[in-house]
Amino acid sequence: MLLIGLSVVVIFVVIIITSQIRPPTTPTLIETNQDELIAQYTNYVGPDYAKLIIVEFTDFENPACKSFHDTMKELRETYPEHITWAIRHFPLEVHMGAESAARATQAAGNQGKFWEFTDILFQNPNKMQEGDFVRYADILDMDLKQFRTDFNDSGIATQIQKDISYGESLGVNSTPTFFLNGKQVVAKNPYDLKTQIEEELVSKNVDVAQIKESKEIKEKTETQQRFADIYNVVDQRFGIKEIEFVDDNFKPRNTSATAGQLVRFTNNSKAEITITQIMDKYEALDKDVVLQPTEYFEFRLELRKYGLWTYRNKGNPIRASIMVGKLPKDLESLLPEED
Repeated sequence: MLLIGLSVVVIFVVIIITSQIRPPTTPTLIETNQDELIAQYTNYVGPDYAKLIIVEFTDFENPACKSFHDTMKELRETYPEHITWAIRHFPLEVHMGAESAARATQAAGNQGKFWEFTDILFQNPNKMQEGDFVRYADILDMDLKQFRTDFNDSGIATQIQKDISYGESLGVNSTPTFFLNGKQVVAKNPYDLKTQIEEELVSKNVDVAQIKESKEIKEKTETQQRFADIYNVVDQRFGIKEIEFVDDNFKPRNTSATAGQLVRFTNNSKAEITITQIMDKYEALDKDVVLQPTEYFEFRLELRKYGLWTYRNKGNPIRASIMVGKLPKDLESLLPEED
């Protein structure tokens, strides 16, 4: 009995040690024929000759799909000649509106609005009823009668089911699932996906660094032009806010202006003055501005800074102020998004 007991213990110990030294298993990545991944009815964007063909199985109610969608849009905008992006549908059963959302995008695709429609869906994750879809179609200036017909068409419903069945046959069980040139990509997060795709582009002899630099320069130039256009309109509408220093005080002492407006301080006194801001708000006056008699100083109020701003002549306790108002709505809408 003692020998049997010892034998059992030895075998148990061997099993434990063996299980600990066994190399970890990794999931087998799915690989398939790229040509089979895109069906005749599949919506895609990008050239047929692109170096990378990315096929995504997605669910429009899945929050994760939304974040990856934004990254894919960015990649497509950065590398339009090198990436083609296709979407196949894989609505999960736990998302009640996902299947109908998929049908709505296919209906929109029949009118050439698939990608615009997907953007709206991801921006409105809690509004996925048929009435919502019709409203989105109206926003996109689609033929509403045709949209309703296609949305309820059994042929489009069959397309969605074909995508689901095909995805299941490949082993797809979650969304988003990506295939890159026929091979599954496992990405922990959108940044990881972006990194893997850019590494693949580099392996295909695409100068990723140069393309990024050119894109940044272009965006910077476009942003600068947008600011310049806004400044031109502000100058035309509001002119220059003139403030003079005379009789030991600024005139007008308290005034109002509009964000982006040009302000001109003129020293019309007989002595040197030093303009200093009491509330640190504008970089142009981070350092005190010294003006000799008859000299002037101009600076532009920043477009996104508004509210009360106070300043004074250094050594003089009397304050002066400008109440800076927001841009008019038509100009505010032209502002580039902040980083």
